[in-house]
Amino acid sequence: MTLPFWNDSMRSPDFQFDHFSWEHNINFVQYAGSHAIPIRYDLPDEELYPLLAQINGVYFTGGGISNIHETEYYRTARKILNYSIQ
Repeated sequence: MTLPFWNDSMRSPDFQFDHFSWEHNINFVQYAGSHAIPIRYDLPDEELYPLLAQINGVYFTGGGISNIHETEYYRTARKILNYSIQ
């Protein structure tokens, strides 16, 4: 899953997106022999669930998100976890 920016100093003139993924997270998945695809942390349900039906795993990232239980990242991660349990 991508992460939201938690600090405006992370942005640069060349990178103005609302979300990102660390390169080492992508490399970790790819070095294990899988293909990495980003799952936006703010993906709407009508796009999230069809995507989940096409993949066989999710690498949950971590980082400096404060008050994680109050974030869209947490809500999406919870949906993915509940989907995998079902």
